[in-house]
Amino acid sequence: MLRGLYLWTFDGYTDLGGGLLPKAVMQGLRFNGDGTTLNNFGTVNIGGTIIVDVTGAVGTYTVAADCTGTLSIPTGPNFNMYVGPGAQKVWTTEIAGGDVTGGLGVGTATRLPGR
Repeated sequence: MLRGLYLWTFDGYTDLGGGLLPKAVMQGLRFNGDGTTLNNFGTVNIGGTIIVDVTGAVGTYTVAADCTGTLSIPTGPNFNMYVGPGAQKVWTTEIAGGDVTGGLGVGTATRLPGR
């Protein structure tokens, strides 16, 4: 089960108007333990420009018995994920883009102690 605040970083490329630009994302992603998420803080940087503050964004997730799952952000990207032992770390791969960060990306979320 995923529950708690994770520092999630991922990078990759975004397609804005037919050209790929590098992107970097850092956010505090809270897994609520009920299949929903909330971003406590976060920033999206595309091509060296801060594009959006993602604080307050919500999402949904699933986790299967084999520790694989999905993470979906409305109007944002969707990810496949793998939850590591004790849910201390989550690995993500972007599988579909959205309005803000379409493209590709890989990342890691690390649980913040006591959160």
